[in-house]
Amino acid sequence: MVSEYGLALVGNLADRDEGGETYFGLVSMCRLIQRRVGKNRGVCVGRDASQELSFCFKKPGSGEEHGKLFPFVSFGAWLVSSNTGAAAWVMETGEVDVPYQAVQCKASSATLVEITAGLMVLQWAIQQKMERICIKTDCEVFVQGLMDWQSAPFDVQPALSDFCSLCSNFLVVKVIKVSRLVVKVAHSKAKAALSHM
Repeated sequence: MVSEYGLALVGNLADRDEGGETYFGLVSMCRLIQRRVGKNRGVCVGRDASQELSFCFKKPGSGEEHGKLFPFVSFGAWLVSSNTGAAAWVMETGEVDVPYQAVQCKASSATLVEITAGLMVLQWAIQQKMERICIKTDCEVFVQGLMDWQSAPFDVQPALSDFCSLCSNFLVVKVIKVSRLVVKVAHSKAKAALSHM
């Protein structure tokens, strides 16, 4: 199922390795999305230099070496009993006062809340006119779903589609699967929002 936005990724690149990341043409996604944004978008998936599972959307000629990736951590907490979650993100700035957002939401799964947190990052970064961002998440299903959305649970496919659509507003969007420890600050924000129900 594709949302009203459609998927905004096109991977018509041949298999190759570039900078420790594997680029290839996500055929299952391309058929649906080439009609939306043309054939000039690149998708990179695989393992990054730290061997973490990663997804990267790049516009041609927007190499990461030409600009800083603004770093974010995201997390989603979910209560199965009420199908209620809290999505949160925190920008990694190394400062005491950092931009963050945490909101409650209705969701059918924990993965959907995790993707919602990622969507919130994209929406905020668009408002800030950021062009290159990196989102760290501990949700493997989120990252794998970006690689092959048809293998993702049916209930999260529209949200993945929305996420991919928003990626077209950036030069680079990287999503990396990391350990829970790395995203603990966003985890704390999400748990706090969930506890205020």
